[in-house]
Amino acid sequence: MRHYFLRLLAATPSEQAVVNVAVRYLAEWKPSELAAIPATCRPGLVRDAEDIADAAYALTRGRIESSGSQPLLEEMEAFFAHACARISELEAAPRRLQGKAYLTR
Repeated sequence: MRHYFLRLLAATPSEQAVVNVAVRYLAEWKPSELAAIPATCRPGLVRDAEDIADAAYALTRGRIESSGSQPLLEEMEAFFAHACARISELEAAPRRLQGKAYLTR
């Protein structure tokens, strides 16, 4: 897996930065690797957080509907799931109250 991009996601300060990392992540894929991702769930142009969420959903459906192990599909699904989680963290940060305890896992 391209773990470098997961580290980049963790350090992103904004939604747009997450989008930029996702664009760079997809640019790293060779055409032969992208061809291994089913066309029905292969991400297209990533412009915003909605595109990231749509890709994560489609990739998860693709993995669930696939038969057998597909490491490249699983890798891409994991990346987009992490990207969605990071966007959620960034959106929640301004709403957190100082001095309040929050449950985390």
